[in-house]
Amino acid sequence: MREAGYPPALHIPREDAEIRHFAPSARETTCPGKGQTNPFSLRDGGGSNANVVWSYGRPEPVVAAMKDDLAFDQSRVEIVGA
Repeated sequence: MREAGYPPALHIPREDAEIRHFAPSARETTCPGKGQTNPFSLRDGGGSNANVVWSYGRPEPVVAAMKDDLAFDQSRVEIVGA
């Protein structure tokens, strides 16, 4: 997904992710156009990358199709194929 003023974010269905690698964050934010975000930290074996993944648990109607998808901050993680 591309938005003006923000780096692109990769969105994938939650069922396509190895969810055991994600830890829910206590942080919660709201995006004005999309709704409440639920951030996750990525467990990478040697530590944790805080808040590099997020989902929209209660998205605004205009982006309802993204509900529960995982979005990755591509400036902080590298996405590689399995």
